[in-house]
Amino acid sequence: LSETDLPVLSITASNDIVLGEDDFEENKANLPEPMIINSPDEIASSGTSGKTIYYDIQGGNHAQFGNYGNQNGDGTATIDANTQQKLVITALRQFLMSNNL
Repeated sequence: LSETDLPVLSITASNDIVLGEDDFEENKANLPEPMIINSPDEIASSGTSGKTIYYDIQGGNHAQFGNYGNQNGDGTATIDANTQQKLVITALRQFLMSNNL
């Protein structure tokens, strides 16, 4: 994908210890140019072609991306699951709309 003009969105959580951080960092080279955001509102309404948007949800953890309960080895979330999931939905909606997807 690094050689394409495709928009990419990567959503992680700051307290996600399950994510393989080394593999994650190593594989960033396979994606388009990085753009780090702190809020879904920072996703350009004019589109993000040729960029990888990295959004790290502060206080979230791995398990709260779903509804399956705690996961062994995960970090402790400092935000509730509902808040984390609303942030994911908001980021996805903004990303999809800004890129006419």
